[in-house]
Amino acid sequence: MLKWTPPPRGSYKLNTDGEAKGNPGMGGIGGVFRNHNGNWILGYMENIPYTTNIRAEIRAITKGLQLAELNNLLPLEIDTDSSETINMLINGNLIFDPLICECRSLIQRMGRVEVRHTYREQNRVADVLAKKAAKEIYI
Repeated sequence: MLKWTPPPRGSYKLNTDGEAKGNPGMGGIGGVFRNHNGNWILGYMENIPYTTNIRAEIRAITKGLQLAELNNLLPLEIDTDSSETINMLINGNLIFDPLICECRSLIQRMGRVEVRHTYREQNRVADVLAKKAAKEIYI
C-alpha cells in the first residue's frame, strides 16, 4: 500500500491536485502543506467556474507556490499526481505558456523548491480538497 511520505526535517511538503468535471467544466484545486512530522500547516481549495484538468493542475501548483512564498514555507517539496504538468514545467507548452511561466518564475525566485510526481494514493488529501472545491458553487 502506498502511503504519504514526509519531507526531510526542516522542510515542508505540498501536495496539490486540480480537476475539472467534464474537462472542460466546473473545476477545483486543492493543496495541503505539511511538515516533517506530517502535521498540517496550511491548506487551500478554490473553485474554478470553467477549466480543464491540466489548467487546474497548474493553477493548484501556482496557488501553492504563492502561499509558500507568502508564509515562508521553504525548503519545499511539491508532489502532484499529474506527470503531464511536471513535463510542461520542465519542457514548456505553447498552449499553457503564461501559466507555466508564472509557475517557473515563482520556483526560480523561491529557489529551494522541488516538484515531483506522486501516486494518487499518496495525494489523497489534495484530491479530496480539489473534488470538494469543484462541487462548490459561488454566487
